[in-house]
Amino acid sequence: MKKINLKNGITLILEKTESNLVSFGYTVKAGSNNENENQHGIAHLVEHMMFKGTTTKKYYEINKQIESVGGYLNAYTCQNVTRYYCTIPSEYWKIGADTITDMIYNNTIPDEELKKEKKVVEEEIIMYDDKPNYYLENRMYEQLFKDYHNRRSIAGTVEEVDSYTRDDVINFISQHYYPSNFIITIVGGFDEDEAEKYIIKITEKNSKNINFTEYNNEVKEFKPYNLESKVYEYKKSDINQILVQFAMFLPGMNTEDWAALTVLNNIIGGNASSILYNEIREKLGLCYHISSRITFMSDVSILSGYAGVNKNSNTIIEDIKKLLFSLKDRITDEMIENSKKYVNGISLMENETVDQINDLISIKEVNGIETTLEEDAEKVNKVTKQDIFNAIDKYVKEDNICFFKLTK
Repeated sequence: MKKINLKNGITLILEKTESNLVSFGYTVKAGSNNENENQHGIAHLVEHMMFKGTTTKKYYEINKQIESVGGYLNAYTCQNVTRYYCTIPSEYWKIGADTITDMIYNNTIPDEELKKEKKVVEEEIIMYDDKPNYYLENRMYEQLFKDYHNRRSIAGTVEEVDSYTRDDVINFISQHYYPSNFIITIVGGFDEDEAEKYIIKITEKNSKNINFTEYNNEVKEFKPYNLESKVYEYKKSDINQILVQFAMFLPGMNTEDWAALTVLNNIIGGNASSILYNEIREKLGLCYHISSRITFMSDVSILSGYAGVNKNSNTIIEDIKKLLFSLKDRITDEMIENSKKYVNGISLMENETVDQINDLISIKEVNGIETTLEEDAEKVNKVTKQDIFNAIDKYVKEDNICFFKLTK
């Protein structure tokens, strides 16, 4: 991997692989965590508006330019970044680079398109809230981040999105979309020297179009608090299952406990060999689906578990607590070794394609993580039972867990 700090402030990362494809992306170091109190959901709205026209292209020409040569263009917003990326046949990678660079530097934010796109985003918010599991997850984040408005959800609310004007969108862009806040990543079959020269050329050509407003980009650090084993109950009339979710605070992504926590999460509920799956589904027959996962973020992470259970499962929360608080009595050496192999195997599968590798490189760069996949695998392999037990003592505690229940 080759990392270059360009004179204009952009970080350029090149990863040449044996592939007939290229994944090209811009990572903008601005997500929902960077919004102020009057901007909730605007980072996500900006992402949508980047596809709505530039000084050289109408909105319908942006996707067409990449799709017409067999490529794929997309974007997403998360807590600390917004990413714009395409995967495209190697011979056309410059078309992908030109298209996304044009979107980033030469966007016009047409007012008529903004009015339409706000409705699209509002429908997206409604669509996810109509899905019971997403509804409950949104309530979970609202509660966990009750004093941090910009962390409760990435999309914001319908009312908030509807209130934003073109000036609001342009102001957010001018505050966050500038070269030293960009990471450009290229992964796949391409010539590194040619790519470096080409990126310098097109970014310098377009840099004059950036209107940056001096802005304090410092993000309010999240401070975990006592969750007190509370149970929060919600009702939704159009569901047929009881849904239960639990959550625990963990440290941020770049933590020494990362490997042990990843192995531990897999033991708890990461697959069909996990403790929750075997005990709650297989032995007790209380649900069809039950699992856990870690959402790693910059300054805090969340270990959460989710289950859909039948109407007679009134003990599900106590059943889960009983399992979680007896982990040290249940975890065996064999479980740990099997979990380490599973974690590393899934990591290989998840980072097999150029777009997956590109995404991983970008997220690691943003979070200051310099390890390779091989080094990550070695860290996982070195996890001991004592490391697992230390992680349990630190994080799997009565005062660091809460539950969310959705009933009809």
